[in-house]
Amino acid sequence: MQIDIAMCNYNKSISYYKLKKYNEVLEECNKARKIFQKQNLLLNIAVCNQREGLIYCNLKRPEKAIEFLDKARKTFKEYNQNEQYLFPPSLHDWLP
Repeated sequence: MQIDIAMCNYNKSISYYKLKKYNEVLEECNKARKIFQKQNLLLNIAVCNQREGLIYCNLKRPEKAIEFLDKARKTFKEYNQNEQYLFPPSLHDWLP
């Protein structure tokens, strides 16, 4: 049930991105990431961090972007290929 909620938050963030409501994107990604952390879904955590980093780039906040992109990179490196995840690390919906 919690993972379903996280996926709803994640998907909602995609819609907010398309509407250019970047603060709402951050809020929904943060909610999703917290649930993924409780489930130890590393790839999902990394994707949320990566997307938050991209949003901070759009908001012209490079220091925060670097912080989140570094977190994502670290988590991607820790990711074990046998771990379960819910979505692939695709950026196609997030790039301008």
